[in-house]
Amino acid sequence: MKKFYSLLLLGGLLLFGAQSAFADDPTYGWYEGSMSIGGKITDPTSWSSYAVSPTDLGFLTDMTISAIAFNVWCDANDRGGADMYLKIWDGGAEQVGEDQHIWLGGSTTITEKTHDFAISWSGDVDLAAAVGLVLEPGKTYYIDMYAKTYGTSGDQWYNGVGNNYHAKFVYIEPCEVTIGVTGWTTISCNYPLNLANMTASAGTVTAFYASSVNASSVSMTSTTAITMVGEGIMLKGTPGATITIPAVNSEGSALSGNLLIGCPTGTTVNHDSNSGYNYVLINNGGAPEFQLIVDGSYGSVSIPAGKAYLALGSNPSGAPALRIIEQEDNATGIQNVEANEKAVKFIENGKLFIQRDGIVYDMTGRVVR
Repeated sequence: MKKFYSLLLLGGLLLFGAQSAFADDPTYGWYEGSMSIGGKITDPTSWSSYAVSPTDLGFLTDMTISAIAFNVWCDANDRGGADMYLKIWDGGAEQVGEDQHIWLGGSTTITEKTHDFAISWSGDVDLAAAVGLVLEPGKTYYIDMYAKTYGTSGDQWYNGVGNNYHAKFVYIEPCEVTIGVTGWTTISCNYPLNLANMTASAGTVTAFYASSVNASSVSMTSTTAITMVGEGIMLKGTPGATITIPAVNSEGSALSGNLLIGCPTGTTVNHDSNSGYNYVLINNGGAPEFQLIVDGSYGSVSIPAGKAYLALGSNPSGAPALRIIEQEDNATGIQNVEANEKAVKFIENGKLFIQRDGIVYDMTGRVVR
């Protein structure tokens, strides 16, 4: 079957179109498809046949195609196998590389059905490597796909009423950050991150979110969650260490009660006592501290892309600064008090307390004496 492809640039949106000498034949079709792309499972038989509205695959960490399977039906009852072809577009006006052909092998008769066949392939093809494409983080890419089965009665093309099937995705890669001189840093990312699988170039690293505040401190609760896009997070580790956080192709989930506001893009944060109080992380003589943004020279602060700030609905006792107190994920007690100073835990009248620099705190971080 001869195909003629065209590109149409309309209103700044690149449309991928196709014309075909072949029209859908009601004597055959395909269904119940499954294909892995970058570790995400998708059904290629249900991809959009309209170039203007491609199926959104969300985030992908690579472009490796694997584990293709689908069923076909054919009145001729003579399907011998299948082929799939994929085109890669990077948003420009030209296709990247040549069409990538994947021979899916032979078919298996589905015994409980008439004229139905199963197709299954378990190989691996990295589409980006195959076409020589260097993927860029945060960039949207497009996949144009068509397929056929073959048999003694001829080829049968599954190409969506004269069009190919269309999908798009955003490429993501691990996030790398450097721990500040205080042993802490804030982060935020415009794609989901897996905090359970972080690695550090030196020492260890722990992720936290801001769970509560009192008159003089903010409590940080540890977490190993998969974050939502833009979630504000704190990292604690060895000063100067490079932290690598794997990107994931899931949607993630919000951290309930998190008081940190992420800034995946650069943001200007103002002092606004009418709507709330905002704090930024600073280095106070080697110790991490959240400093209140106030009128005057600190009336607004530019938060760099990839960082976060603390947002409170009210100002606890007018505190201009909040120390960081670290808590375990199960909230059974305080692990230790930052920054890098020895703390002593003790039990008094059946209650657990912690003492640092002569100040005694209860399990919530509240100063008791």
